[in-house]
Amino acid sequence: MHLILTGATGLVGTSVLAHVIASSSASSTSRKVTKLSILSRNTNIPYLQKFPLTATSPLEINVIQHKDFESYPSELLKRLEGADGVVWALGVSQNDVQTEAEYVQITKTYAEKAAEAFKSIPNKGQGRGDDALNFVFVSGNGATWKPGIFTPLFGRVKGQTEKSLLEMGQADGALRFYNVRPGAVDPQNELDVQEAIFPKFLNTTTKKALWHVLVPIIRVAYQRGMSPTKEMATVMTDLALGDGQPLQGSDIENEGRTVTTIALRRLGGLS
Repeated sequence: MHLILTGATGLVGTSVLAHVIASSSASSTSRKVTKLSILSRNTNIPYLQKFPLTATSPLEINVIQHKDFESYPSELLKRLEGADGVVWALGVSQNDVQTEAEYVQITKTYAEKAAEAFKSIPNKGQGRGDDALNFVFVSGNGATWKPGIFTPLFGRVKGQTEKSLLEMGQADGALRFYNVRPGAVDPQNELDVQEAIFPKFLNTTTKKALWHVLVPIIRVAYQRGMSPTKEMATVMTDLALGDGQPLQGSDIENEGRTVTTIALRRLGGLS
């Protein structure tokens, strides 16, 4: 099956990439990715640099340099032909932007523009035998459709994006959306992900202190708020490749389309 991935230089995207590579050779995987198209401004993907595919790998990976995430020319969509699903992990921390407008553009506008364009991908869903594309939007714990005066920027804008995408899916069956809200993303048990991503993210004394001191405390004090990368990536990939139907459970919101942090753990086999 053919998966599109964005955000492959970040922690969530790296986790999905690692899972796709590992599962491509697993005999027990019923639905596996045989072709991965990575859309990225930077074609130097840390995980692929650290762990390049072997010559015998059954997986085809195409890293497509894409500089304008508000525009998708027909020649680009042609390269995405036959895609079955998308994991949209492109994003930025609200602390790393200068203005609210910049955060809205990266978080909301880019996702909306991509979703609209991906309706025109040729032969989408052929790996499942249908003509639809599953779009998994990586949101976050704290996203809300009903923000209050104390709701942080990310919670408000992520919530707006979730709502906008689901409304798009209701209006046009070409795309089937899931919003996934990870909690504290934790690569503790995936040393390969740590090795690939930590040189970029643990680049200050403060960030190193947070990882080595604060995160272990959170693991103990609020385990249910943690999203281990292996299980998280598995769930996201499965949703992108699956039948696109609404999910069941009291921890699933918005008519089966929004996966809360608790639901993400449950679907990943965690308590």
